[in-house]
Amino acid sequence: MVKKIKVREGKIHSITLQKDYILLKTKDTLYHLPLTTEIIHSATGQALTLKDVTSELYFQNYFYNGQHVLVVNEQDAFFGVMCGEYHAEKSMIDDQLMMRHNETTRRYGAKLADKSKVIAFCKILTRSIPPQGTPIALFVFS
Repeated sequence: MVKKIKVREGKIHSITLQKDYILLKTKDTLYHLPLTTEIIHSATGQALTLKDVTSELYFQNYFYNGQHVLVVNEQDAFFGVMCGEYHAEKSMIDDQLMMRHNETTRRYGAKLADKSKVIAFCKILTRSIPPQGTPIALFVFS
């Protein structure tokens, strides 16, 4: 059985730091995120702190093997955010994105290797099949 990156999404009603976890509230749901959750802005690829995250932002919470990444944006649009398994031979994430990462790509998490689970943040994608792009940021799950 292949483990996949899971994702849940919504609009932040409030987010607070508790003693043992981060409490994220939406209109209908409470999420307990680990204190080790990485927070990244989807449009800029910048790492954020909890203080940077305000209510009314939209979020996607990716999680895999106990690691969490909270991706936030001002709009309910996460264009260019792709996740899946990296295939080094073709430089692809699953069959979704052929990527050309370079020294300007921000890197978070573990080192990129074949079969790594990754999230890529792209501003521009080609209309080809599969799309091609140079990520502004990559998060690699351990």
